[in-house]
Amino acid sequence: MANTIITEALLQKEVIRLKDKKTIIKQIANTKFEGQLKQQGDTVSVQTFPDTFGVVGGTAGDAIVIRDWAITKEQLTVNEVFQNGAKVKDIEEIQSNLAIRSKLAARFAYASANNEDQFVASLVTQAYADNKLQDRNPLTLTSSTTYSAVTALKRVLSQQNAFESGMLFLSPAILEKIKLEDILDSSDKGLEIRLNGRVGKIDGFEIMETNNLPHVVTLTVDTIPVAANTMSISGLEPDTASRNGFKERAVVFTFVAAASAAVAGDIAIGANVAAAQVNLVNAINGTGTAGATTYIEIAEADRAALKNAFIKAGTTWSASDIINIQSSRTLTVAETFGPATNIFGSDATLMFAADREAINFVSQMDKFKVKDLTDSFAANILQEKVYDGIVFAENSKGLATIEIAV
Repeated sequence: MANTIITEALLQKEVIRLKDKKTIIKQIANTKFEGQLKQQGDTVSVQTFPDTFGVVGGTAGDAIVIRDWAITKEQLTVNEVFQNGAKVKDIEEIQSNLAIRSKLAARFAYASANNEDQFVASLVTQAYADNKLQDRNPLTLTSSTTYSAVTALKRVLSQQNAFESGMLFLSPAILEKIKLEDILDSSDKGLEIRLNGRVGKIDGFEIMETNNLPHVVTLTVDTIPVAANTMSISGLEPDTASRNGFKERAVVFTFVAAASAAVAGDIAIGANVAAAQVNLVNAINGTGTAGATTYIEIAEADRAALKNAFIKAGTTWSASDIINIQSSRTLTVAETFGPATNIFGSDATLMFAADREAINFVSQMDKFKVKDLTDSFAANILQEKVYDGIVFAENSKGLATIEIAV
């Protein structure tokens, strides 16, 4: 008997409706674009409006100088792919009502919303340089310092004239510290917050609680690595036995002599520290040109594990030789570097604030396919979407981050 309860059209509508309710971080993103997505690789146009200013002086009634005020368009190419699938057994026998469709839609909607929130959160690391507080020096929050961290985020956004309708994103642990803040002592408002748990607004920010704050860890490479030195970064791979569907997968990189990379995960040391740094960043991100003189691409499963955890390496700072590695979760890292100064720092989480639409995000409508299995009363439920996002240079001033010690 074929499945008749779950159909693509009904499931798609219900998932999209539920997904919009489950996203938190994506609410800050601009999702209004020109153009229509049909497939991976399509582009959409994002409109950018320039600033304008007046001229002081002159005589009232004189002709006013007209200046061009052109609305520019920048392109966002949609290349990211999200896929999900589940096998529903005995679909007609076990559930003879619509509850199974609602439950299935809720699970798929959560997974899709979580993916979009984590992706949008991964883009906040592109904040304007002056808006990155405690950069590479994570702050330890206490019940006496949390509020000052919030005001610092407000300050840097206001200094960029980028605060209009800001949202502040906090983890449950950070929100707890706010509720214990000294400023709430001996006040009716403080008692209300502590008893009812509702914070509302702080310093003009709308407070949003999320488990998807991005994480960062520093990697110092100030000395040329030694051949056979290794480092590992744990991504995520599917695991049906795990409650959240994933388990950690350690992705190992090995430094080898210059121009001798030959095995997946090999990184050529290069002629100097700068060359080793570039090869390392490209190996983690899967960018640049792979080869014997740079790096050998890791196994497909390893690349997928890094993508599942939104792991990406940032550029290096020549003065400090530090690489920032970001992730959607606490980073598990290890190294066997010979030089003692080549070392990972501690994991930190990014508390961040954003003005609405500082990030541009686009997603194709989730597509579904229900594929009946001929050997049993079961069906495979398949979901796929393409999406992507970008922070343009001017928009980066609408983001502010502060590194918090975990």
